Order: sequence, then structure tokens, then C-alpha cells
Amino acid sequence: MNAHPSLRPGTIERAFQLAATVPVESLDEIARQLGREGYEKVAEHMSAPLLRKQLRQACASKGAVVGTRSPHSSCGRRAR
Repeated sequence: MNAHPSLRPGTIERAFQLAATVPVESLDEIARQLGREGYEKVAEHMSAPLLRKQLRQACASKGAVVGTRSPHSSCGRRAR
């Protein structure tokens, strides 16, 4: 059950929560999860270059391998 929109975090805040807590393989996966959670205009939010850079950094801070060549950069867990 989704929380009432006024009681849940905003799109960008939720994207950072996902980047920091959920093992994801790409920033696109974060965008898909936001869509599944009922967030709107996810593509517009996720297209901002600075936001994508900051999300990659959030993934890296939890030990993820983060690519930089593609706008769909990896956010996956580091191989052991």
C-alpha cells in the first residue's frame, strides 16, 4: 500500500533513499522502482545531470561499482 502522496518523501529524496539502501544495478533501476511506487515525472527528475552524478556518488558511498561512461551508469554492488 502506497502512502498518501503528501506523507511520503519527494521523488528526489526517495531516489537517494533507494541509492543508499537498496542494491541496484543501474540508475534506471532506481527510476523504475520510483515508478512502481507511484511517483510521477520520474524521467524528468532523473534526467538532470547533477542529480545522476549525486546518485552515482550515493551508490559509491555504499561500496557500489559506479560507471561514468553512460547516463545509465551502473550502481551495482562491488564484485568480491
